[in-house]
Amino acid sequence: MSIRNIPHPAFLAGGFLFLLLGQISILNNFWQPDYLALLSLAPYFIWPLGLLLSLRFNRSRLTLALLVSAVLVYLLALYPEIRAPWRGRAVMTMRFFWPLFLGALVWKGERGIISPPGLLWTIPTFIITLAPVLMWNIEPEIFTNFYLKLNPLILPWAPGAYWVTAGAALLSTIAAYIKRRGATEISFIYMVIAAFLSGYYVNSPGGLLYFVSGALIALIGLFETSHQMAFGDELTGLPGRRALNEALAKLGKNYTLAMVDIDHFKKFNDTYGHDTGDAVLRKTAGHLAGVGGGGTAYRYGGEEFTIVFPAKKVEEVVPILDKVREEIASAPFIAQKAGKGGSKKGKQSKKGPSAVTVTVSMGAAQAGGNLKSAEEVIKAADKALYKAKKGGRNRVEKM
Repeated sequence: MSIRNIPHPAFLAGGFLFLLLGQISILNNFWQPDYLALLSLAPYFIWPLGLLLSLRFNRSRLTLALLVSAVLVYLLALYPEIRAPWRGRAVMTMRFFWPLFLGALVWKGERGIISPPGLLWTIPTFIITLAPVLMWNIEPEIFTNFYLKLNPLILPWAPGAYWVTAGAALLSTIAAYIKRRGATEISFIYMVIAAFLSGYYVNSPGGLLYFVSGALIALIGLFETSHQMAFGDELTGLPGRRALNEALAKLGKNYTLAMVDIDHFKKFNDTYGHDTGDAVLRKTAGHLAGVGGGGTAYRYGGEEFTIVFPAKKVEEVVPILDKVREEIASAPFIAQKAGKGGSKKGKQSKKGPSAVTVTVSMGAAQAGGNLKSAEEVIKAADKALYKAKKGGRNRVEKM
């Protein structure tokens, strides 16, 4: 099954359940002094850990999101002056910008925070987040007067605008997830919801709870993204070679493995260009991801894929493979020939696009008998694949 097509169900359900439990605890007033003391200590552990890991894994979006939320929780939730009337009004102005910031940040590319493109985000973020901290610590009266003057302009439309900005930010993060299908985008969806709820409950322990929840979700998203990078193939969205090795190590002796190779891929790549070649890989991977029969497809490398069928005999697998092979061959694919200079320059021919046929050859082998190790099963499937190539391609052979 394609990683790209899985909506990270555990992460989606877990984030929703996490926020729901927080809401239930607030509505039922489950707060005890011990719980409040523990909650007030959480920011001192969660934010430093999240910032260190996001920097280490070069997740610049999560780094900036955690930085801003750390400053906000420092200003709005950890300060004893939060009960002061002017602080409450200041909160009303500040909480608009946090969801909007997340809704814009989710579209940023992962280009670091000190690279030239990254600095376009980093510098404004530091100015916006650090300026209030410096003003409050150096000249608290200036900080107070600034918000007192700003409040009359904002208060009349604040309640409606709060819902509008949060809704716009939520729609933005959902659109980013639909486009990219990444764990980081899911993190941003829940961080926007947590940002809205933290602003809504800002004058109660619930505000800090949802600040902490948003940071925890960002941290979980960081781990999920790291897992994707380690075990997934970015181009096709399929699990990669490392995921295959781990899956084979966990299997018993009753399984069938198939090796799949795109026919004439090098010639196709040279004729139509590398971008079109990548599109062929993604198209093929999409078909293999839905292979059925309990099989799981992996990107083996280059134009080769592997499909593993646990607890299946090779005789059961061959019809399943034949079906997906026919689907790939019959699916339309439009390609544009590369122009002069070929695919290296990425130029396209002036001639219009043309429909081409993409086919695959497959070789299957069943574990057991003389094939005791996973390496031996792969070699046997490779021999069957070679047999399919010699037999005219676009066919399935077994050992």
